[in-house]
Amino acid sequence: MSATKDIFRYLKTHGAVDLDTIIVGAGVTPDEALAFVDEYTKKGIIKRTDDGKYRIKFVLDAPLEEEPLTTKHYDYAKIRLCQGVPLSTLNIPRKWRNPNLQYLPTQIDQGDRGTCVGFSTAIGTTLLYFQITKDFPTPVEMAAIKRDVQEILGCPSGKPLVRDNFGKRWKSPGFIYVTSRIVGNVTVPSGSYLASAVEALKIYGSCTEEECWTSKTPYCVTEINFPVRPGEDNNMAQARIIASAAKRKINGYAALTDFEQFCSAIYTQWIEGKGGGFGLVPIDIFENYTSNGCTGNYPDPSGVVVGSHAQCVVGYDLDEGTLEFKQSWGKDWSDMGGITKRYWNQAAGEAYVILDDFETKVGEELYSRVTINSNVPLASYTINGEIHPANAPVVALERGKQYTIVAIPADPQLVKEKSITITITPTLDETSVTFKFTDVNAPSTGIIDAIIEFLKKIFDLLTLKK
Repeated sequence: MSATKDIFRYLKTHGAVDLDTIIVGAGVTPDEALAFVDEYTKKGIIKRTDDGKYRIKFVLDAPLEEEPLTTKHYDYAKIRLCQGVPLSTLNIPRKWRNPNLQYLPTQIDQGDRGTCVGFSTAIGTTLLYFQITKDFPTPVEMAAIKRDVQEILGCPSGKPLVRDNFGKRWKSPGFIYVTSRIVGNVTVPSGSYLASAVEALKIYGSCTEEECWTSKTPYCVTEINFPVRPGEDNNMAQARIIASAAKRKINGYAALTDFEQFCSAIYTQWIEGKGGGFGLVPIDIFENYTSNGCTGNYPDPSGVVVGSHAQCVVGYDLDEGTLEFKQSWGKDWSDMGGITKRYWNQAAGEAYVILDDFETKVGEELYSRVTINSNVPLASYTINGEIHPANAPVVALERGKQYTIVAIPADPQLVKEKSITITITPTLDETSVTFKFTDVNAPSTGIIDAIIEFLKKIFDLLTLKK
């Protein structure tokens, strides 16, 4: 037992390491190390990487380069300015943590599934519910929540469905997770995207855990678990829950990339009662991510990317340059975590905030959604010099502002142009930009026109002879 504790302690503080390093660093024998990695790899508690290293396993999504959507890059400061309340005039504290965190469970655990997108978004929408309704749990209810109660229920596959019982106010991570996969057209067995989750909140809304259960095991991964009421069948229960979720749709959201603006947006949303005082951010996770002992902030990136994790941001410190998360990795990780601004700049994707009715209207008046099309696969494209991935074909661009878009083909050997440049100024209507590359194997337009003209003359001569 002592050897096991020593190895776990060593892995927590050193990230991914090989077997020889474990033996020396943890001070155990080769037999003890081999027995440990064999047992806990089979249990799924540690994982062997492709280069032969071992690390503590937390369920991760794919790296961020797989993100399929570029959503609404709204400039939150500009939206505020149009409301007549510039961010610069607000008394934004340098350090802040959401006070309503006291009404959430001390530990939230997504279990053995890649459902961090659902859990992080459910944390945020639960905080939004508290802020808008002021319907806080009673002390008795909080005592039950703090017990970290789990229920083992049945699911149609015959396997046990394990879920957390956090009370009637807790939003369903499972519902958000499944609908986000529908919106993002996610077909891989596990994982989703925050870009899809915020869009799913707009299309489908959200429901509570009592209405739609969230499995922590992989057994029910393909199923939405709708508790069936007396007199209902599964289809009736599903229709009822979807209708209930539709009553709690969001109006809009913004995707931000500026660290300070993101912090300001979180606070102003909360202090004005428009939002839950949270933001959602996906981050790449690196090989050394457990080297702080699975407590507090992730260490600044080092080593290879081993996956990504969706996080609900619930606080910040502008002087220290840090964000604070509410974690979903259970007791193996501390309740709270975070990243530095350096981490944000190097390894964070777009961060999202929920907008209220008026902010959504202002955003829609300021920006147009521009769709990028091409007759050949693109490697990437740039907008005013900023690189965008080719698999993110929709962007939000400010109306009345001129943009130069440069498209680069994925296979330059198959087309004549190395790149094509188009300049646009978005209008009120949705704008579409189409890049047309010339196939190197196709005859030139001039030759085609000449052939057509020649055939016309032959046809005219034949007509005259008749």
